[in-house]
Amino acid sequence: MYKRKSKIGLRFPVVLIIVAMLSVGTLFAGGRQEKKAAPAETKKEKVTITFLGWWDDEYGKDTMQKIADMFMEKHPDVQVKMLNSPHSAFEDKLLAMSQAGETPDVMGMEFNWVPRFDKMGILANLEPLIEKEGDYWKERYNPGWTGYYGGRAVIQWLYAMSYGPVYNVGKFEELGINVPTDWNELEERLAQYKNATGKYGMAIPLAKDSFAHFLLYSYFTRLIQAGGALLDKEGTAVFNSEAGARALQYWKNLADKDLLYPDALSLSDPMTIELLTSEEIGMLMIGPFIGPIARQRNPDLKLSYTPPFEDATGGFVSSGSGASLSKNSRNPGIAWEFFKHLISDEVALMMTEEVKTPWANKKAFSSPVYDEDPLLKQIPVMLSRPGGQPLPFVPELGDLINSFGENVQAYWMGQKTAKEALDDAADHWNEVIEAYRKK
Repeated sequence: MYKRKSKIGLRFPVVLIIVAMLSVGTLFAGGRQEKKAAPAETKKEKVTITFLGWWDDEYGKDTMQKIADMFMEKHPDVQVKMLNSPHSAFEDKLLAMSQAGETPDVMGMEFNWVPRFDKMGILANLEPLIEKEGDYWKERYNPGWTGYYGGRAVIQWLYAMSYGPVYNVGKFEELGINVPTDWNELEERLAQYKNATGKYGMAIPLAKDSFAHFLLYSYFTRLIQAGGALLDKEGTAVFNSEAGARALQYWKNLADKDLLYPDALSLSDPMTIELLTSEEIGMLMIGPFIGPIARQRNPDLKLSYTPPFEDATGGFVSSGSGASLSKNSRNPGIAWEFFKHLISDEVALMMTEEVKTPWANKKAFSSPVYDEDPLLKQIPVMLSRPGGQPLPFVPELGDLINSFGENVQAYWMGQKTAKEALDDAADHWNEVIEAYRKK
């Protein structure tokens, strides 16, 4: 699948005291010197900045507020207003706020939203700010955790991750089903699971509002391991290769064998997560953020990644979800300090060790929790595998993802072959990419 700086000017009143003895009467009244009242002390108003995220549902509202409280404890003159929107409605929420001139100072951001909001001119260039941090930044963050678009750094991963098959540990142990170690075994285990339980082992989301999730979680991962790529080195779409068709056919074959939860075209990403956490299915292609979600919904559910698969390559998607800084913040200096706080050692260790999510910070990645947590322990392995590919930042990505998804749906319904669907989608991608090259 995927570098403005403002200065804060503080105005201080300059008091000019001119002592002029105009008359004795102006200094004395009734033979006595008047005592002037001391000026009243003025209470300094707090600076307020806003943060808009979608993580209340994933990590808990108390956890997100704790992050703000940690910052405000160190900055008593700052009030951080934490705002939240469900992930499914987040893009529209941020759009509405930005159009109303209320862009948050710091905002959550996904790779596929970047082109739209960068076009609106609301995303600050992080590169000069990062360069000023010098060794502080280099010691803590991998360069691959900074996302560039149009030659500017516009997003920083809050957590770094990949996607793979997650399974219900307790259910597999109860049924005596061995954990799959490759794509062929995955098909075999799904068949065993269905025979043993009468339920489907896995679901994939192909509803329109989840095209990005299918592309990222299921298709891109399978594409990389089949030896393909979304884009070549020149930025041209090449997923309509033989490997691309093979990757798409893999998922359709599972559906044709009745091994996937039915009616994939109507399944959204939230629906598939609910199926897993309610134990209606036993596996799901997803990222490690499923851990905190599952612990809130079903505390007894134990999830783990399978051992990393390998086919023509052993690579995985190098991904993440992150944050961006507003170009229009009224308090850019404080906003940047809060931005840094989000990925600081303190916050990163808390999120990694308490919430069990792979916060994008080198110190956090060395935490012992990676050896203990069944979901986290595979993430460094997946991200370090040769052949991995990062998420691409391409123009009009939302439109391109829709084109991809619509063509996949046509293939799913038998209206096109896998190659025809991918050819049509790739043609549209390249038309859009080429048009932007000419601008």
